[in-house]
Parts: sequence; C-alpha cells; structure tokens
Amino acid sequence: MKLNRNMIMGAFFGASSLLLFSQNAYAKVDITLEDNTEAKSVTVSVNTNGSYIDGVDMTLVLSEDINITEIKQTDSFCTIGKSSKQLPGNKLALECFNDKNVEMTGMFAVLTYETEKDDYFFYLEEDTLDIGSLVLGTVTNINKPEITAPVETDEEEATTTEEEKDTLTVVRDFLKDNSMYVLAGVIFLIAITIGLVGLSSRETTTTE
Repeated sequence: MKLNRNMIMGAFFGASSLLLFSQNAYAKVDITLEDNTEAKSVTVSVNTNGSYIDGVDMTLVLSEDINITEIKQTDSFCTIGKSSKQLPGNKLALECFNDKNVEMTGMFAVLTYETEKDDYFFYLEEDTLDIGSLVLGTVTNINKPEITAPVETDEEEATTTEEEKDTLTVVRDFLKDNSMYVLAGVIFLIAITIGLVGLSSRETTTTE
C-alpha cells in the first residue's frame, strides 16, 4: 500500500513538472506597436500571456524620415534597469531587465516622433529579439514594408548564354567576310557528291 502511494505521488509530481515545463517551453510573447497619429506617438506593448520573464531586449526598425524626440520606458517591469539606444540604419534598441521573473502585460515603451511623410513605418526586428526561453507569438507592426528576396542569377547559365552569343557572332562574321570562299566550297562539295553518285551508278550498271 505504501509502495502504491509513493508511486502515485511520484507520478503526480512528474506530471506537474512536465506540465510546468511544457507551459514554459511553448509560452508565447505577443508584441504590439500601436500608432497614435494625432499625438505622433507609438506605444510598444508586451504580453507574455501569463508566463514569467526576466527581461526583453528588442530592436525596432524605423523609416528614414522618422525622428524620435522622446522615449518613455515603463518602470513596472524594469527593476534592474532599462535603456534605449539609437543604432545605425535608423534602428532603436530597447532593453528592460528584472531582478526576478515577472509577468509582463501592458505598455513597454512610448516613442514620440516627428515626420513630414505619411508612408512611414515602425516594425520589430525579429531576428535580434531576445525574450529568453519564451517563443515569439503575434507581432503587430506599423506599415512594415514587404521585403522582396533578390532574384538569384544562375551565373553558369548566364556565362553559357554569353559564350553561345560570342560563338554565333564569330561564325556570322566569318561567313560574311569569306562568303566567296564558302560558296566555292559548297559548289565543290556538290560537284564531288554528284561525281560519286554518277560513278556508283556506272559501277552498278557494269556489274549487271
């Protein structure tokens, strides 16, 4: 009976640990960028959906016409520290770290900007995002441009095409410059062919 009780307790703790691990492994972090065109400000929000995190390190990509005039970062989730830094390529790095894991839900930063154009954009650079062991969920950007992958040119095929063109050009120039010789050669070949055919016909008649 004691053995059965230990087995049940062990299975319970094992299942609890597995459930906790699975929740942490598959937890997703949603990041939203919301534009207030009247106030000319962008609110960056983070939602860990009930999971705990010790910090976020993100980079935002801005259009070239955007000028950031003020950055306000939240104090609620940044007990250790927070920072913002302009990067080359008109990018903005935002960091926020805690002394213990916390659940992040709400405003992460507010960016006040200036621009004279209407087709500006703000979007998250997902490749450099650091959210620890959590997984990135839904991302809402502002007018993120569609990045078209460059068309790869088959260099070998292009080289072959150029070589074929060069060869055709050489042949054409040769025929043009030596047309009389070429014509004489063709006539000579025709004469030889007719002669061989006639000789063959004569031999056949003689044999009969």
